[in-house]
Amino acid sequence: MKHKREQLASMPSHWVMVDGCRMHYRKGGSGRKSVVLVHGLTVSGNYLLPTAAALTRDFTVYIPDLPGFGRSEKPRRVLTIAELGEALKVWMDAVGLERAYLLGNSMGCHTVSVVASRHPELVAGAILVSPLGDRGGRNTFRLVGRALNDFVREPPSSWAIMFRDFLKAGLRRTVLTLRHMQRSPLETWLPQVQVPALVVGGKHDRIVPMSAIGRATALLPQGQVAVIQEAAHVPNYTHPEQLAALVRTFAARSN
Repeated sequence: MKHKREQLASMPSHWVMVDGCRMHYRKGGSGRKSVVLVHGLTVSGNYLLPTAAALTRDFTVYIPDLPGFGRSEKPRRVLTIAELGEALKVWMDAVGLERAYLLGNSMGCHTVSVVASRHPELVAGAILVSPLGDRGGRNTFRLVGRALNDFVREPPSSWAIMFRDFLKAGLRRTVLTLRHMQRSPLETWLPQVQVPALVVGGKHDRIVPMSAIGRATALLPQGQVAVIQEAAHVPNYTHPEQLAALVRTFAARSN
């Protein structure tokens, strides 16, 4: 895995205005195909950097911080899941992305699914990594319990990234975004995703069980599934080379 300084150097920061909000994103690589990596709840794109760095050999890679998270500006009103999806679409327009593969982790799968279902012409394919969509995830206490169980399976270096990002987003924005996610179940979006889609699960994920990975794949009209045996909830951070290899294979097959 590349050192973090190397990853940051290969993915410099940019900003663009989206609906009156200054959005931060990183960009690297110079491949003919483009891939956009979308973060989950309360975090920024920083924990996506290892996979982004692994993909820059073959793709032009983008990592946006959605409005309210990371280094992007914070709208006064906390955006709903559908609004986060539309913000991502407008951001794609603003940076001149006419078509790209969209990869989301955890709640980022909701955001990707919104764009893929509403604007399929912009999406070459969707990669849903640890999609948070089963019924158990709609119970806050159960979800927190799952998260704590998973937390100890992730490397300590990821804890520091997530804690810093949580402090930036704040408790209020995190809680309200979680409520929006729970009120916008992933299974309402998945059947509408009419583009090739790959669902990736971590065998040791305690937030999204393997049964949920199977159900999510079955709901997708063009769904495929892959499992990273050694990973938990954030293979984009812990197993970037394996995830990048899956993305390359998927993009080659769905071209």
